[in-house]
Amino acid sequence: MAILLFVVKFASDALAAAFGAFSGAFMAFYLESKRRMRRRSEERYHAVIRAQTALFLMTRRLVQLRSKHLRTPDKQPIPSNSLPHIWISPSPIQIDIPSVTFLFRRDYRSILANLAVAEAAYLNAVDALLVRNTLWKEVTRTNVAAYNPNTKAALIDANPVDLALLDGATAALHKAVDSGIKQCTATYLDLREAALVEFPLGTPDRGLMTAENITEEALIANTRDSEM
Repeated sequence: MAILLFVVKFASDALAAAFGAFSGAFMAFYLESKRRMRRRSEERYHAVIRAQTALFLMTRRLVQLRSKHLRTPDKQPIPSNSLPHIWISPSPIQIDIPSVTFLFRRDYRSILANLAVAEAAYLNAVDALLVRNTLWKEVTRTNVAAYNPNTKAALIDANPVDLALLDGATAALHKAVDSGIKQCTATYLDLREAALVEFPLGTPDRGLMTAENITEEALIANTRDSEM
């Protein structure tokens, strides 16, 4: 009887020790898994913030270009013969699309394609500006008939073919900038909505910009503040 009690007590102690070791290992695994999930969630959230910031910068740059150089005070397109060479700083802006591939889901899987389209639209606008600048330099380099240093106006004696090419490049620039602003703005708003679904705690005070930040009035005001 004593031997039986000893065996039962030994088995109980062994079982308790094994259960304790298993519980400890399970809790350690559970805590580590939670830590990794939390870190992955934060990394994904920051990836969305970076993508949204890139869209914001692209839109602001195009809005600045349009408001300062391509539009009259009453917001009419400036014609080709009144539009000089436009300088733009060589600071590339890119969207890290692979970092937000986790958004490829049924509810908002178009986000990834829209991000690629928005980036392409922005680059297309920059390329249109560079092409137009190149044509403007070619036309004005050898065809200046007269120049007024007071008004900084020049009389260009160019052939109709060169002027037609310059007019076409100017029209393409206006169209590319308008299209880039529209595409970047729409994708910015779509990305924000997807982020609010994916991250319920992703409120503006955590870094997610609002729809008001991307309006043309806010972007122009932001540009003026940055220049002061």
